[in-house]
Amino acid sequence: MGRVREATISFALLLFIAGSSAELVDLDMDNFDEKIKGSRLAIVEFYAPWCTACKNFASEYEKVVEEFDHRPDVLVARVDGFRYPHLSTRYQLRFFPTMKIFVDGSTKAEDCKTSRKSENIIRDLQSRIDNVAPLEKRELVLELTSDNFTRVALNKNMNVLVTFVDKNCPACNELLAEMKIVAQDFAPEGNFAVAKMTLAKGRTLAKIYGVKSVPYVRYFPRGDKRGAEYIGILDADEIGKYVNSKEDMFTFWSESRQMQGRNDDIDEIIISHIDQIEDRDVMEVKQELFNLQSELSDKEEIKCAQYYIDVLDWIKSEGFYIILEEMNRVEDEMAALAHDDKFNMTNLMKRFNVLQLFYSSAKGYEESDHEHPHGIMHDEL
Repeated sequence: MGRVREATISFALLLFIAGSSAELVDLDMDNFDEKIKGSRLAIVEFYAPWCTACKNFASEYEKVVEEFDHRPDVLVARVDGFRYPHLSTRYQLRFFPTMKIFVDGSTKAEDCKTSRKSENIIRDLQSRIDNVAPLEKRELVLELTSDNFTRVALNKNMNVLVTFVDKNCPACNELLAEMKIVAQDFAPEGNFAVAKMTLAKGRTLAKIYGVKSVPYVRYFPRGDKRGAEYIGILDADEIGKYVNSKEDMFTFWSESRQMQGRNDDIDEIIISHIDQIEDRDVMEVKQELFNLQSELSDKEEIKCAQYYIDVLDWIKSEGFYIILEEMNRVEDEMAALAHDDKFNMTNLMKRFNVLQLFYSSAKGYEESDHEHPHGIMHDEL
């Protein structure tokens, strides 16, 4: 990858995309304008649930979703035009399905004049992308806002290096020059992006991710909502080496290892009680785990069950954010020991896997809704 390319693959990437598939974005009255304005290019299918032609078209449209799922600047979405008649009227629909194209964040629509064959739609969209490619190449560092942060920085198909900056910060300007070099070096990968978030546009996000001073750099491997803070020399070469090391440290990871330390029966209990757990109401869940643990005979399985119980105790004591902090701590420990041939990663893997189960199962948990206990900004921010 880049000029310091190594044969690497990201641990966090594998954790989050294993078994995943392309996602079709559903739009409604509340998010329609926001999503369109946050995209470079968007195609939206207006459909109706009862529409037979829409159902027949679904498999073709899914191919379009999959084709552009790796492009954070391309939005492939749909809207229930029957449920949201205001949007249907706004865009003067005469039948379902109808496809509309939106360019450069404008909510003014263009008709998609191709047939409903996926290859024709893909060809049309690709030609539009190619037409603006020279402009995209000049924009080496993407501009983030609160509206597009999730879709760009947390995109499940992109590795994104984000720097938080302030317009009155000379060091930030120097870093952005280095970031452009990083963007150029990694551009051939196709799934890597460099982006910046100014404090004026992302103060809340800065708090969430614990930004205490600028410039601040955080790396988000594919689909990793947590990311990892870069602590090192603000130089293109060093940052590039860091990105490679984050991917290199988990070359050993395989899908089968993602279940190490996990117990299917316990997982089911945790998932079914996740709302209680998020509210730190863990006593009932603990009792179920104790009951299950008492029926186990294998020492490793008993030890595994105990770790779930320990995690519940931490949540009870510290709150659900302890999961995020502990995942970061375990991941940092794994990174530090990744190249030590004498060190056995298995126990750390098991702990991370259990923590990941809690984190990914939290249905009502959104980082933007919770202030990180350590995310206190310095006065200058």
